[in-house]
Amino acid sequence: MRVVSQICIIWDKRLVCTNCRKTFEAIRGDAVTCSPACRKARERRLRTQTPSLPTGTFDLLLVDLPLAWHGFSAKGEGRSPQRHYDTMDIPALCRLGQKVKPLVANDAVAAFWVYGPRLFDLPTVMKAFGFEYSGEGFECFDWIKVTNDGRPRMVNGKITRKGKETVLLTKRGKGLKIVDHSVRQVIFATLGKLHSEKPQQVHEGLERLYGNVRRLELFARRERAGWTTWGKDITPEITTH
Repeated sequence: MRVVSQICIIWDKRLVCTNCRKTFEAIRGDAVTCSPACRKARERRLRTQTPSLPTGTFDLLLVDLPLAWHGFSAKGEGRSPQRHYDTMDIPALCRLGQKVKPLVANDAVAAFWVYGPRLFDLPTVMKAFGFEYSGEGFECFDWIKVTNDGRPRMVNGKITRKGKETVLLTKRGKGLKIVDHSVRQVIFATLGKLHSEKPQQVHEGLERLYGNVRRLELFARRERAGWTTWGKDITPEITTH
């Protein structure tokens, strides 16, 4: 911080451009790019990532936010989400949330996958989508990652080896009535074939918890019967015989 003429206080704030990753000094507090060229490039990229939203009203949302994470080395960057699929910054996700909000019923539930390195950004995005933490305890599912023979999987991590991912429940209005109280919190499942693909047991658990409601999955990786799916990287539903 520096003081000018002892009257006006100017805050020095250096940010990282969400497009080119260069450090720049922000003139505005909400700046996310370093130049007009990077701003236009970001806007073009976001248009390709956000197809038209579906029509209708939905009671239950499942959201896997495409958040980036930047490591301290080239090796760490190689494991980052943005090396495998397109990610979005917080302002873009909040704008998307404002567009999704009118599609949500007055009493609804949204289940958000939690990405550990970006945990503290989650409340901002939740609020933009029109949801708040559920007052009854918001931790819904814990996915324990296992090998094909059922053993806990060794996964990367900066401090401890991360062997699980979590889904948090949020609500709008009164939320939804739980129709099946036998649903278990812990899910043991192997990794999917797609990067960041989540286990279908979470969809099954939400279907059992809330019954036959109108469901929307945002940033879906696969189609699923009984759900409206939205995203740019959706593959057909897996069928078993």
